[in-house]
Amino acid sequence: MGHSSFDWSCELPNRKSYVSAQPAQRAILIVRPDSAEEERLSIPVAVGRMLRQQSKALDVHSRAELLYELKRCAESCAWEKVCSLVSRRDYSSKELDDRLKRNGYTSSVRELVVKRALSCGLIDNDRFASAYIRTKLAAGWGERRIALELSHKGIELGDVPGWPEEFIDPDNEVDRALSLLERKSLPRGDAYGKLMRFLVSRGFRMGCARAAVERRLSEIEGNDQR
Repeated sequence: MGHSSFDWSCELPNRKSYVSAQPAQRAILIVRPDSAEEERLSIPVAVGRMLRQQSKALDVHSRAELLYELKRCAESCAWEKVCSLVSRRDYSSKELDDRLKRNGYTSSVRELVVKRALSCGLIDNDRFASAYIRTKLAAGWGERRIALELSHKGIELGDVPGWPEEFIDPDNEVDRALSLLERKSLPRGDAYGKLMRFLVSRGFRMGCARAAVERRLSEIEGNDQR
């Protein structure tokens, strides 16, 4: 592929050898200038596939021209990836960046397409965080666990508009923790410790968990005495 004094090719990985637990596979862009040693560049598979499909139409005479075409294809493929991901569920900007990084896209390409997704409203960190918080609260998560998981997604809970007033009533957190305990059967042996660990693992603060466990054990004891 290419001009007589400049040649390049692209090797795609063998799909049959791919194992899902392994990192995403890469294509190899091979650059062969006449006056220099062969250069091998690791690129996303989708980009390698696009380069191969367009090879006959590309008029590439130098490494610089090839890298220009590589960047163009990378931006196009990265944007298609973003659109595909977001069509299935909402993402935070950091989640998208992490997915693109895992697929081998460079930081400059990732920054460009993530900014584009933000600017056109395809993704919105505040919208994502709001929906995420409400979903996890409904699932019985406490504030600390929600804060930790959001942080992993690049969002600080304290920066979410309306937090906490529009999401939770701090005075009702003990009741919310208690409702979780009421769905569980009383564990055998060290019920207090096991229930405490359960609530803390869900993200409830120690004081809240302690109050809920004490109320739950008191309710059970009261029922047993009747």
